[in-house]
Amino acid sequence: MKGIGIFKKFGLLEMAQKTKGFVKCRGISPRGQRYLLGLYEKVFFARRFAKKVQGHSMRYKNATGSDHDTTGKFRLELYFIFVAKRDRNIIKMKTVIIKYNAGNIESVKNALARLGVNAEITADHEKIKAADKVIFPGVGEASTTMAYLCETGLDELIVSLKQPVLGICLGLQLMCSHSEENDTKCLGIFEEKVKRFVPKPGEEFITKVPHMGWNSISGLESGIFSEELENGYVYFVHSYYAEKSGHTIATCNYIQPFSAALHRDNFYATQFHPEKSGAVGAKILENFLAKGVN
Repeated sequence: MKGIGIFKKFGLLEMAQKTKGFVKCRGISPRGQRYLLGLYEKVFFARRFAKKVQGHSMRYKNATGSDHDTTGKFRLELYFIFVAKRDRNIIKMKTVIIKYNAGNIESVKNALARLGVNAEITADHEKIKAADKVIFPGVGEASTTMAYLCETGLDELIVSLKQPVLGICLGLQLMCSHSEENDTKCLGIFEEKVKRFVPKPGEEFITKVPHMGWNSISGLESGIFSEELENGYVYFVHSYYAEKSGHTIATCNYIQPFSAALHRDNFYATQFHPEKSGAVGAKILENFLAKGVN
């Protein structure tokens, strides 16, 4: 088991034994085990975790009055215990993907599976309300999709949810107040209005609509983003965009700046597709899943 071998290499035999016992504990799937062991290896060598590791170990020392050194083996062992506990909770929590008449749902399920999370695709109101995390993805047309949500009562259900909710692509647009696409009244979770991209005069053949492909995001704020994702590239496919506002937590520039992501209370949304955005997208999904998880 490669992850355990790393602990042994650095003299953390006790931690290796703890880790081996942890991944074999009841309820962790083989895929989840592989994810956790790979995560330990990544964390060990990733510089971006250095400040977080230092912070956790210093808080431990201050709380206990311990004279343990906050560098080296003690600091690493403490952080791995923290990571192991958090990611076990992520894998075991209930995550649902809302099923409705919109495409791209299976690709989101597959992306979550790569993180060790077995999400359920469902339209069952009780299952959605009972979930720890809810994802509202979609590719489609605004007016027919809103009509379907209203017919099934999913419109009122989504707005009433209290757990973390992540809208993706069409999901973000439907969470706004209004869309220019067939003059559609949306859920109103965000006050922003959704407008169609209109190329500047003379640039119709340069900046085509839809906006399709990889583009960078910037101006990242707290929520589902972390520092290392600034100016990272993610995958877009859309003809409509949400205006920039106080709820904007990520910006992209295509024809004009627009909201690449929004956040209000327990609701998060991305215009891009994190499930198709490689390592950057996987990290964003992981950050969302970790919301409220200790």
